[in-house]
Amino acid sequence: MTRKSVLRREVKNTLATLSENDRQEKSVVIAKNLHQLLSDLQNQNPALSIKSIGLYAPLKDEVDILLGFIEEDGAKKNWKLGFPCGEDQVMNFRQSSIDDLKETQQFGVTIRTPRETAEEITPDILVIPGLAFTRDGHRLGRGKGYYDRYLADYKGLKTGICFQNQIFESVPHEEHDQLMDYVVTEESTFYCKNN
Repeated sequence: MTRKSVLRREVKNTLATLSENDRQEKSVVIAKNLHQLLSDLQNQNPALSIKSIGLYAPLKDEVDILLGFIEEDGAKKNWKLGFPCGEDQVMNFRQSSIDDLKETQQFGVTIRTPRETAEEITPDILVIPGLAFTRDGHRLGRGKGYYDRYLADYKGLKTGICFQNQIFESVPHEEHDQLMDYVVTEESTFYCKNN
């Protein structure tokens, strides 16, 4: 068993012990921290144009970023929301409201995705789940490589999202693994200076 497989199993076991109530409470705080990061980025750099944000519909053990992501707030800022969908090992983002997501079988799991007819977009900022992150931006995903392939040509800001107990000093990584610009938890927001 590889080091990645061992760590994935360890993190999944840890996440399984988190109660649904704790997951929801922490998810709301993480969403608030994400909003704060977005506000800070725009205040620090008025030229930064955030027109679209790539979110994700969470799996059972992931941060439920949608719980605290107030869609009306995004509408006030004229943000388009994009969500991942894909086939044949290729992921893309399509514009959708949270309410318009539908349950499908994609990425090897049952997940809520946008309609196939929705407009394809390239988000200015991506909010990216993972099983483990480091403070310097390394990410351990679920092993399918969808995000790494998408991020290989992505030019926007990459923000990892996880619970604080998913932050590690190091995670196994390979040359093709993509670094995050920021990582947001319920306790901290890390600027990943190595990028």
